[in-house]
Amino acid sequence: MVIKKSLLLSSSIVVSLMVIASCGTTTPSPNYTPSETTAIIATPTKYIIPTPSATPTYFYTPPDAIKEQLEIAIQGFGRDIPIPHYLPEGYEITEALYVPKQQYSGGYVELTFTRQGKPDITMSIRWHIGPFRILPIFEIYQYFEFNDRNGTYGSVILGYLNDHNDLVWDWAPVPWDGPGMPQFYEMVLSASSEVPVEELVNIARFVRIT
Repeated sequence: MVIKKSLLLSSSIVVSLMVIASCGTTTPSPNYTPSETTAIIATPTKYIIPTPSATPTYFYTPPDAIKEQLEIAIQGFGRDIPIPHYLPEGYEITEALYVPKQQYSGGYVELTFTRQGKPDITMSIRWHIGPFRILPIFEIYQYFEFNDRNGTYGSVILGYLNDHNDLVWDWAPVPWDGPGMPQFYEMVLSASSEVPVEELVNIARFVRIT
């Protein structure tokens, strides 16, 4: 089962022949509290994400050196760059890089989050104008609905790959009400499968414009 298109700002997606199962509940770590996040599980159902926290224990603020990198990246990107106000404990933004336009793709920003002795986490950010975009194809995935009133989310899909996981979503800081085509950020979080997937979900849920 694959999902190829994401309708912007959709509150739900109906996928034919999808097996829907209720999200199982696990005992979260002490740093987590119940959340409004809802997971819709695609087969196989053994991939169930623990409920992520509704309120992080702290909010991340980038150091001055990274703020300077962000300012430089904004000049190339041509618009504000959203960053997560939550990162897993011990992680920091260590690089904010603008990648210029290539022959077959537009420019994008890549943020790198690091912690000593732990796998890196990366987040790529593109700007999209149009009613939908083509999403990556995942054989095993989960679909989420975020309900945090933090901007407006389109489809949020977590794809399970051989050695890492990708969280793909669309995000607009304010609802689009026209005229013209919808405009929004395309976001991808990628990390080794060693990084708890609920942490990827929390990063996505607390993205903000700085």
